[in-house]
Amino acid sequence: MLCCDTARQLYLDAGVPSDRLVLGLIDMIAWQAPIPGERKHPVAPSDTENTAIGYLPGSGQKFAGDRGLLAPLTDAFTKGGLPARAVDDLTAVKLGNMAFFIGFLCVLQTNGWSFDQVRRGSHLSEASSAAWELLPIAAAMAQRPWIGYLRFGVYALVYRLMLFAMVHFFAFDMGTCGPTPTKKQLSAEMEAEPDAGVRRSCAAGRTERYLQYHFTKVSKQMELYANTFIREGRKRGLPTTTFAQLVARNPHWQLADDAGDANDERK
Repeated sequence: MLCCDTARQLYLDAGVPSDRLVLGLIDMIAWQAPIPGERKHPVAPSDTENTAIGYLPGSGQKFAGDRGLLAPLTDAFTKGGLPARAVDDLTAVKLGNMAFFIGFLCVLQTNGWSFDQVRRGSHLSEASSAAWELLPIAAAMAQRPWIGYLRFGVYALVYRLMLFAMVHFFAFDMGTCGPTPTKKQLSAEMEAEPDAGVRRSCAAGRTERYLQYHFTKVSKQMELYANTFIREGRKRGLPTTTFAQLVARNPHWQLADDAGDANDERK
C-alpha cells in the first residue's frame, strides 16, 4: 500500500499543474508468475514470465484528484479486471490502513512469514498494541481525528480473523497451487532444496508465501513507513514504545537513529 506522494512532488517541482495529477493507493500484491507449481496464472508461450496480481474480494484500487481525470482512469482499470474507485481523502485512507497493517506485517516478517508462528504467543497482541499506538499518530498526521478512534475496534482477534481470511478467501490464492503439504513433506522439500524459500513453499500452496514474495520486494518502503510513524509520534509526544520494539526485533528493518533512541528500543 503506497501512495505516490514523493512522485507527485517531483512532478510539481518540474512545473506540472497540480490539477493534472492523480494520486493512487496500491491495494494489491504482485508477483512474477508462475511461481513453480502455480496453475492459476500460466505463462503465455511467447513469454518467460507474467506479472500476476492479487487483492481482497470487494477491495479496489483507490485514486484521488480531479473527478474529470479520475472517471476515465477508474473505468479503464475496472473494465480491465482491476477494481478501482475514487475517494475524497486518500491521505487518510493510506495512513489509516498502514497504521492498522504495519505492526502485523512487522511481526509476520520477523516470524518468517509463518501464519502458524504468529498465532502463537503474544505476537498478535503486540500487533494490536502497535495499532493502538499508530492510529492516533495517523490521525494527527492526516488531521482526521476519527482515525484515532478506530483503535477501539482493533484487538488480537481481528488479526486472527484476518489470517483466516487470507488463507480461505484471498482471490490470488484460490485454486492457484496444490494442496497444503504436511509438515513432513515441507521438511523433506526444504532438505532437498533449502534455498528455494519463497518459490518452494508457494508451490506447496502456502498463502503466506505470496505475502513474503511481495512484501520482501517492498521491504524498504515498509521500513520507511515504520520509521516515519515513530518519528512523527515522538514529535507529537505520542507513545511509540511497542511498535518501536517490534521494528527493532525485525532483522529486515533498521530502526532509524532519528526515530528516537534506537539503543533503548533494542533492549
